[in-house]
Amino acid sequence: MKIETNAAGQTTPIGLKSRVEVVEKEVTNKAMSSALKSKIESVEKGLHSVETMPSSLQNRVDSLEKKLGSVETTSDDIESRVDSMESSISSLVLASARKVSFSAQLRPEGANAVVLMKERIITCNHVFYNDGSGYNETRGVFTVPVSGVYQFIFFVEGAQNDDDFSCSTAADALYVDGKAQTAAVAEPMHVQQNTQAGNAYISYFRKGQKVVIGTGSSCDKYTIFAYRTTFSGVLLN
Repeated sequence: MKIETNAAGQTTPIGLKSRVEVVEKEVTNKAMSSALKSKIESVEKGLHSVETMPSSLQNRVDSLEKKLGSVETTSDDIESRVDSMESSISSLVLASARKVSFSAQLRPEGANAVVLMKERIITCNHVFYNDGSGYNETRGVFTVPVSGVYQFIFFVEGAQNDDDFSCSTAADALYVDGKAQTAAVAEPMHVQQNTQAGNAYISYFRKGQKVVIGTGSSCDKYTIFAYRTTFSGVLLN
């Protein structure tokens, strides 16, 4: 009985040891699980970092695209401004090309008057102004350099030196390509009377047309006084 009692007493420590080993294994397993969990969490953090990198990169790409768009907008604005400047320069060049005007006066050398037959050009040889170089003072002819609407103004002066009033003392007409368009007649009422007449004409003219002032056609000759006989023209539009 005593031996049996001892044997029975030994079974209790052996069972307790087994239980302790089980507990230790569980603790070890739990410790391993905790370490593995930590590793898994670390891996997850790394993975999250990897996942967030494309988003950050995308933000940088978006920022670069915005800057590029701004540069393109600035480039477009500069190109637009350049186009505007080129258009303005073209307009100025065109406007400069369309600036046409002249003013001339009859001033014969060594004389105060000229006697001309009918339908002869009155050559206003003294030029005050000739913008566009349309007027030829040697021939007394204005050649239209630019098509457009022109205004021409002309004056003629004459004097009655005798008792013959059968013919006007001075008369001139505006001729366009050889055809009279309008006239001015200086017709005094008594001897030694100086008179002056003038007229104006506005019309559309084509480039290359010829415009002159000349004596009338009703008399054989006309006495045209200098200095106050003038011919002027200007491009209006």
